[in-house]
Amino acid sequence: MTHRIWFAAENLAKNTSLRAKLFVLFSVLLLLPFGVFAFYTTNRISETLRTQTLSAAYKAFHDTVVAVSARAKNASDVISLLVYNDAVYRIAQPDAPDYSFVHQLEDSRSLSVEFENLEVLTGISRIRLYIDTDVISYGKGQILQSLEDISALPRFSLFNEQNTHLWFSPRDFVESEDATFSCMRMLYHPRAINTPLAVLRVDVSYRDMLDALHGSSVTEQGMVLLTDENDVLLSDGGTRSLSLSSVDISAITGQPADDWQEAEIHGESCFVYYTEVDDTGWYLVAVIPEEEIISPGVRLRNEMLLIAGLLVLVALSFAVIISNLLTRRMRALSGRMQMVEEGRMNVRPLTPSKDEVGQLIEHFNRMMVNLQHLMEEQVRQGMEIKNLELRALQAQINPHFLYNTLDTIHSLAFETDSPKIREMVSALASFYRISLSKGSDRIPIRDEIAHAKAYVEIQNIRFTGQVCVSWRIEREIEEQSIIKIVLQPLIENAMIHGIFEKEASCGTIIVSGKREDGDILISVEDDGVGMRQEEVSRYFMSYDDNGSSRGGYGIRNINERLHLAYGECYGLSCISTPGKGTIVTIRIPFENSAG
Repeated sequence: MTHRIWFAAENLAKNTSLRAKLFVLFSVLLLLPFGVFAFYTTNRISETLRTQTLSAAYKAFHDTVVAVSARAKNASDVISLLVYNDAVYRIAQPDAPDYSFVHQLEDSRSLSVEFENLEVLTGISRIRLYIDTDVISYGKGQILQSLEDISALPRFSLFNEQNTHLWFSPRDFVESEDATFSCMRMLYHPRAINTPLAVLRVDVSYRDMLDALHGSSVTEQGMVLLTDENDVLLSDGGTRSLSLSSVDISAITGQPADDWQEAEIHGESCFVYYTEVDDTGWYLVAVIPEEEIISPGVRLRNEMLLIAGLLVLVALSFAVIISNLLTRRMRALSGRMQMVEEGRMNVRPLTPSKDEVGQLIEHFNRMMVNLQHLMEEQVRQGMEIKNLELRALQAQINPHFLYNTLDTIHSLAFETDSPKIREMVSALASFYRISLSKGSDRIPIRDEIAHAKAYVEIQNIRFTGQVCVSWRIEREIEEQSIIKIVLQPLIENAMIHGIFEKEASCGTIIVSGKREDGDILISVEDDGVGMRQEEVSRYFMSYDDNGSSRGGYGIRNINERLHLAYGECYGLSCISTPGKGTIVTIRIPFENSAG
């Protein structure tokens, strides 16, 4: 890549006009730095504005948190104080022994006065005690009420899960009285701590809580929300740009609470900060529209980036056009080289020119011509080598069979004037006539079968019919061609190393041939001594140190010939079981027309 850039720059310096050179130089030295500077400056301005605005908003939000927390703490402190009042427990169980009507009236009056004093001192809206029995209530405040009045509240069952106080919002009540935020606590029987006895309720008025939210404005369009985990309980109404009737509070409070977070509320991007109000289960959430914070910086940034972008775009457009003109021929040459690398040699030559690129193209065209000649010569030589290898492999036929046969004929001639001599000579003549096959490398499968049958006939004359051979060849494959002398060595191997090594020295060979999918399978199955799997892997298809294999050199010879003739996916396979026998299979392709 560096060389290509340098080459393009050198070509540009030599062949372009001064005007073009200056244009490229100004584009790089002026427009690019200006664009980077504009982008950096506008982003720094936007970031500074956002940081300052959010910092001021956080301080205002913190004041609101303090105000709301103070009101909630007052209510919880009052609850905690009344929990230790003995009169509360006495009046909650009027049927207790020695608790007379006079005592009830005195306790009711005492609690009424104490409740009123606490309301005045702490700013609490109202204090009530809910009990399960009818008791005389003193005073106009009706501080004593029936437990049934609140037991139907949806969240009342939570008292069974916790012993601390529990907060209720206005939406938890369906009452005619003014909306309130209520802190309640379940009181349990002193002598049966798991038995509910009464509920203390301390109310903070809706207006008082709303005043706490209004006490400090976050921003002009921002707002503060009082929420639980799912819903908005109270809003200061400080914005008209957000509709918060169905805000997903769980999505907001699910974010980290240690910094301002970006969120989308009803399609409007906002900055959100929240904190939990102690001991209430509520959250105070500050919501500021993003537009209010970043709109000035965004407008400035967008204007500057637009101008810089247009300038850079123009410069890049010219740079692209120039680079295309300078590198078009180089890319074409590279494409031709890639095609050659992928093996496509029939590439169309490029038109050379007088510059350095043109010289490279001319050298490439000459190289391709020479490469074509070399490849054609290599293919021709490869075919000749393959034919020579086939002929050399086929010439390596074991001469011992010929010697043994002639020796047998000689012995029979001295012993008696028998027809067996004629049979032996006839079979031998047929054997070698098919082997020669007029110099052809391939013969029909029927001739290969006839060649193998002649061998079997000769061997049965020699060994007095110790081997029975069964032929099961489908007629469909008889006219298909096969390289010659591949079946006979397999039958020889089955006889000598399979059957004759048995104690009885006799057995059966089954020769079968069939078409399977697109291939021809010819199998030689014997019931000889068989081989172990390690013997098959070690000896059957490989030579030993002396250059011979356990089954005779012919097995390796055949497999190599099959690979050369048909490819590596064809050849021999062997399945052998010690004591039961061996199956050797020839696999060759099925051709549409016999050779």
